[in-house]
Amino acid sequence: MIVNQGGAAFQCGLYLPGHDVHWIQAKLAARSETDLAVPGHLLEARPDGLILVEVDGGIRRLWNHDPERLKRIASRDNGEISHQPRFHLLLVRGSYVFCVVDADSSERQPCPERPPTGDPIQLLKEAGGFSIPGRKPFVGSSHRRTRVGPRPSARRSRLPRSRTAPAPAPPGPPTSPSDAAGGRCRPPRCA
Repeated sequence: MIVNQGGAAFQCGLYLPGHDVHWIQAKLAARSETDLAVPGHLLEARPDGLILVEVDGGIRRLWNHDPERLKRIASRDNGEISHQPRFHLLLVRGSYVFCVVDADSSERQPCPERPPTGDPIQLLKEAGGFSIPGRKPFVGSSHRRTRVGPRPSARRSRLPRSRTAPAPAPPGPPTSPSDAAGGRCRPPRCA
């Protein structure tokens, strides 16, 4: 079994309830307007993964693969947590998110000996999902840059735009077909 050796988030490679939080899962939970997190209090986090929380006046028995980290972070805030059952999430200190599962659920699985590998279909079935980095950092950059705003259109001309207004047409009768069109020349009818 994989064991967390430090204070960083423990990642066993499973995106199943009680294991790693998938970024899409966290994003959907944060955007949800109907399934909000309910405030509560961490009562106990046992080494075997059993977590006892008090939410809405009742005690819920949950399980997570990294209970020591959960306990350590929650203790900084006197055990205050929030539980978002639909997304299987336990939020601590507003920015730490733990994936949990009902301790007595049949969905509960132990961590694998090694992080799972394989093709995407296999990872969806066996590990509950996968995540692939979107793009590499720019050369010479010490951090990732992201584009803000719409992507440039592939149809956009690469020629610089003129910064001056066109000269007004001279007064008088038109002298050429383009003058008759109001100064606008449209191929192939232009002279």
